Amino acid sequence: MSDLEAQYFESWYEEVLISGSLWFECELRTPQGLMYYKAHFKEIYDGPELFGVDRFVYSATLQLWERPILTGGWAVYAPEYILGMNLLDLAINKDWPQ
Repeated sequence: MSDLEAQYFESWYEEVLISGSLWFECELRTPQGLMYYKAHFKEIYDGPELFGVDRFVYSATLQLWERPILTGGWAVYAPEYILGMNLLDLAINKDWPQ
């Protein structure tokens, strides 16, 4: 983060999330892909650490409201579709009529 972004992040954590205690929505990359998740800080973040000349890095452990997993019986009833998803996706996109 830039110095201004870092200032805003720390104020947002303290004043908007009330010392990180409130839930918020953020975009995260999980095995399900890049999606928005409801989360909150498990404890205070680490940082800021100076990175390079003028950037700051923060890290934190988040707790998610829901686990980022496939639901609806896919693992029980159709594991071959999950495990072969890349091949299936290629075949459908290549051969699907326009």
